[in-house]
Amino acid sequence: MLAEELFALFKRRGVLWPSAEIYGGAQGLYDYGPSGLAVKRKVEEAWVGWFLGLSSDYYLIDPAELLPEAVVRASGHLENFADLEVVCEKCHTASRADALLEEHGVTNAEGLRVEEVSALLAEKAIPCPRWRGTGPEPSPARST
Repeated sequence: MLAEELFALFKRRGVLWPSAEIYGGAQGLYDYGPSGLAVKRKVEEAWVGWFLGLSSDYYLIDPAELLPEAVVRASGHLENFADLEVVCEKCHTASRADALLEEHGVTNAEGLRVEEVSALLAEKAIPCPRWRGTGPEPSPARST
């Protein structure tokens, strides 16, 4: 089943849907529907039960999920952190470069430079993950 079909099923069944969908959505943010929230809570309960049961020194916290830009800047993430992505020139599918390389047997792919990623893609003849063809070579680009 394709990801699009699965997501359409999730929307129809009230599992989840894009946040602020009626206003164009917010990429990467989703709202849980009634059945999705029930599943999420069961997974959370199992996770909490497992990890808090490992030691009396473990405590449950509920930190903020969105942070002010000043916090992210102070941690160095804005200036120093960016994953490399590869974008297929034919179908425009974007993938994280390190994950794609590791799927094809490259170890320690995280942190490679653009030139190293390009060389490994060519050396291993890694196809586009979507259409599996070896047509136009994916090209690395910085994403944040």
